[in-house]
Amino acid sequence: MNARILKGILLLTSISLAILLVRLHYNFSIGAGFSWGSGGSLQIILYQSTFAAFLLATGIYIRQVFTRIERLDVITMLWRLFIIGMVGITLMLAMLMLKRVMVQNFNASSMGILAPIFFIGGIYALIIFFLSAIFIFRRFILYQKNRRKLFSWNLFQVFLLIALVMTVKQFMLILVGNNASSLATLDTVITVIYAALLLLLSTSLSWTAYLNFNQKLKALGLFTLVIVVSVTYLMALGQLPEELFVSGLPNPVMKGYLEMKFISYIAAFTLSYSVVSILVLFFNLPTSSVFELKSSEIANFNKINQAIQGNLDFDEILHTLLDASMLSANAQAGWIMVHEGEESRIHSRKGISEPEINSILAADDVLNIIQADKLMYQVKNLKRHKNLKKIDTRYKALVGLPILVKNEGFGLLFVMNEVSNSFEDVTLGSLTSFAEQAGTAIENAGLIKNAINLERYQEQLKIAKEVQSQLLPSRLPESDRVQFAVISETADEVGGDYFDILQENEDIFRIAIGDVSGKGTTAAFYMAEVKGIFHALSLTGVSPRAFVNYANQAIAKCFQKGFFFTLTYLEMDLKKKKLEMIRAGHCPAFFYQKASDSICIHREGTLGLGLVRDASFEKYVKKAETISFEPGDFMVLYTDGIIEARNSADEEYGYDRFQAVLESNKEVTPKKLGAEIMKSVTNFAGQDIHDDFTVLIIKFL
Repeated sequence: MNARILKGILLLTSISLAILLVRLHYNFSIGAGFSWGSGGSLQIILYQSTFAAFLLATGIYIRQVFTRIERLDVITMLWRLFIIGMVGITLMLAMLMLKRVMVQNFNASSMGILAPIFFIGGIYALIIFFLSAIFIFRRFILYQKNRRKLFSWNLFQVFLLIALVMTVKQFMLILVGNNASSLATLDTVITVIYAALLLLLSTSLSWTAYLNFNQKLKALGLFTLVIVVSVTYLMALGQLPEELFVSGLPNPVMKGYLEMKFISYIAAFTLSYSVVSILVLFFNLPTSSVFELKSSEIANFNKINQAIQGNLDFDEILHTLLDASMLSANAQAGWIMVHEGEESRIHSRKGISEPEINSILAADDVLNIIQADKLMYQVKNLKRHKNLKKIDTRYKALVGLPILVKNEGFGLLFVMNEVSNSFEDVTLGSLTSFAEQAGTAIENAGLIKNAINLERYQEQLKIAKEVQSQLLPSRLPESDRVQFAVISETADEVGGDYFDILQENEDIFRIAIGDVSGKGTTAAFYMAEVKGIFHALSLTGVSPRAFVNYANQAIAKCFQKGFFFTLTYLEMDLKKKKLEMIRAGHCPAFFYQKASDSICIHREGTLGLGLVRDASFEKYVKKAETISFEPGDFMVLYTDGIIEARNSADEEYGYDRFQAVLESNKEVTPKKLGAEIMKSVTNFAGQDIHDDFTVLIIKFL
């Protein structure tokens, strides 16, 4: 059922029972159809049962109103309770004033139905206040709840229900055989157990420890007002039967038949819990400042943590450290110094000028003392310090601490106070904790920044690798007269090795293999520029010698000084069975002739591109070699990562091992030959090749 509908039903039930009580009370007061003798017990039970049902419905309604309190806001809830009480008292006072006016101006017997309305209205206001107190205090009692608290509270509610049942006094008498002494004994036992429960629940005051000084003062005042309101209600309750039952009516006194034990129980609980709360709050006031200090320290620790989590900014962490330290130490001035190499500079300051700071640091060797010992430096009274007493400053107490990152000095924290010897041991411990926390935060910030930078770098490498993979040929040309195979790997995610094969027509192929100096992303980006140069010059159809000359001019303009490019360039004519090759600083080419069953190493070449950056480069460029080939011949081009691969004994793989692999695999396919070359190199180097490598094999069919 919807909570609002349930509360509406309960409220309507409570009001309806109150109206019924007024009617019954009026009938009893005038003796209309009811006898108060021995034969009127059923009528008395009806009245008492209606009264008990009225208390129960009102109690359940108030419980529904206050049972969903989630946030412990002591001041707000006590203020609401006080307002509820004052509204009820105001209502009761208005009824009493109205009654006196009517008695003075009209015949007493003319009040008729008004006396019962006043009585039930007063009872209504009273129980709403005390039940509100019960369920508001329930939230206090069950703060940080455990099984003991829950059991005690549930048992307390059971005894409240027993007291509610005992409201039907006439029924209880019947149950005990009209033995008044037995009923009195039962009443005493229940009251004693209830009193014990009351004392136990009144000690559930863990919430008081979490109030600051001002909140405790407010709570003290509000609990006092609650007691005043409670006492006012009890005094009114004592006067209700006499004040509101007008003499001269057939049955002026009803209290012999109306059992008030339930109201007594909830009133006793309200007063007991309020009195104990006042005592605990009062005696806890002196410790509030210590609690607030610790709370402030925790909050400041959180600030430092948030500073690193929020922006990973060293400056923000240090600003937060200074603010937190000054607040914790109740300091009027402070500053932070950061080490930069052999020097230290003032990073941030508050409440003190730079000249003052410099005069303090100059008067005593503060910086070196703290940096050398990595310990706290304290001056209890500057005016009595042999080196600092002449400094013109209003501050008297000084504390300096190192900020260590990985046990190395990162900076220094200083705080100052106008009162001498004002930094207690607890304060010094807090400052030490702040400095350590800041050092950890700075270290973590550095690690996180490095991790972020590494992740960003890896992402950039991933993008660069994708770009580079698109720069190199994804498929090699296919022909029934020549077969190509290539194996290319990079030492890093990207590299500077380049190869390309352009087919001009069925007979003419232009082939390039080269290596940008260095490796990594820089080499990879320069390799992209080489591709553009190769494609642009290939389209012109210039001779290999002219190609190298023009390529050098382009690279001289594109590459930064210090970078160069080695190149082997071939122009191959399948129809003429000839190729022209020119090497510009690149590795020698291996050429196998099937007719002579021999391998020739072509070493002749010129300078690498980009080494000479003016027109004089042309004089170093030699004429291209012309090589004739026949079916069964093959050429192997490669980069220096193959030849320079090293084993654990720091030996190079070298040309001899390379040539031996070629001689052992003369008859295999280019793809198989490439695999055998890589197998030989990796076996030699132990899977540890530290440079980019590329092998390009051309076999004539």
